[in-house]
Amino acid sequence: MTYSGGLVGCGGYCGVAFQLAHNADGSWTYHVMHRFDSFKSDGYLPYGSITVGVNGSAYGATTHGGPNGGGTVFKPTPTGKGHWKETLIYTFPNGDYGTGPGSNLLLDEARKLYGTAGSFFYCDGACGLVFELSPQKNGEWNYTVVHHFNMTDGDFPNGLTMDNQGNLYGTTTRGGKYGYGVVFELTP
Repeated sequence: MTYSGGLVGCGGYCGVAFQLAHNADGSWTYHVMHRFDSFKSDGYLPYGSITVGVNGSAYGATTHGGPNGGGTVFKPTPTGKGHWKETLIYTFPNGDYGTGPGSNLLLDEARKLYGTAGSFFYCDGACGLVFELSPQKNGEWNYTVVHHFNMTDGDFPNGLTMDNQGNLYGTTTRGGKYGYGVVFELTP
């Protein structure tokens, strides 16, 4: 994804999700999957890349947009002949429960998504949080805050990785004992 470019509807460029297809002659073909816009039914300014699962499912996040303006998690689905449909699976309601997800999403074997976002729950700044989105049988997604950072254990988390035991690992940009960030582990 690109943080800018695409449509000019949001006072600048809102960003795009794109696909590169490898051709037989070794060249690549660029195709726009989605041009983000500033409508309440869309997110904009994506930061990170599309996360692709083993079954070909894809997910991404935007730092802004959605009905509350705090960012979105979306699923692009191919509709045929190079066209894609964007479905919002979660929109961030307010700063206490996350806002502005700004990293790649992590997808586990149970199709749960994990990510990081800003949060004002414990901080006057962006201490942030780790969240989980679990798919439900009715097609909805259940949102859970896995961890709220509180400055002493980190501030402004980056992306995540997971081991085969389901433990989450990551870093924060600031916070911790010396204020310069931490490396953290979250266990189930």
